[in-house]
Amino acid sequence: MSGDTTLTTHGHSKEEEKLFLLMQEKCPICECDIWEVRRTIYNNRTGVASCANCGHLSWFNFFMNGQPKGREISKVDVDFLLFKID
Repeated sequence: MSGDTTLTTHGHSKEEEKLFLLMQEKCPICECDIWEVRRTIYNNRTGVASCANCGHLSWFNFFMNGQPKGREISKVDVDFLLFKID
C-alpha cells in the first residue's frame, strides 16, 4: 500500500481527508464556530469534531432532516477567519 492508503490499527488511513465546517454550534471553551472533522465521520452523519481554534472535542449530528447543518469551508478560509489582529 502507498503512504496515502496505509491503515492504522483503527482502520483509518494515516492521511485521511479532513473537512472544516462553519457550524451554528460554538465551542464551549473559546466560542469558535469552525470545526475540523474527518470525512469518514462526516459521511456517517454523526461523530466527534475538534474546534479549529483550541482543539476542544464535541459530539455532533452533522445533518438535520437530511440537510447539512454546517457549511464546508477551505483551509485558507479557516486561516483567514481565525487570524487575530494584535
